Amino acid sequence: MSKKIKKEQLESIKELVTRESNLSKDIVSIELTKFKVIQDLFRASEEIKDSKKILQEEYGNVDIDLNTGVYTEMEEEVEAVEAVEEDK
Repeated sequence: MSKKIKKEQLESIKELVTRESNLSKDIVSIELTKFKVIQDLFRASEEIKDSKKILQEEYGNVDIDLNTGVYTEMEEEVEAVEAVEEDK
């Protein structure tokens, strides 16, 4: 003879298992989205580095005001930093 749990108990367990499964799927979705955003962030950082190299080749060592586009030369500061690093 087979034995069964109460119908209400079975429904409750089914609901909990479904909820757990849905939450697991949500976590996977969130992690995939997070991974994609991290990849995009890495690409953006690489693009910034590339842009800085291009600007440095054209304008030299400069500090650029991102609001106005005005730049100031930084050669003296770079030389000072290099001198300090050489002393180490």
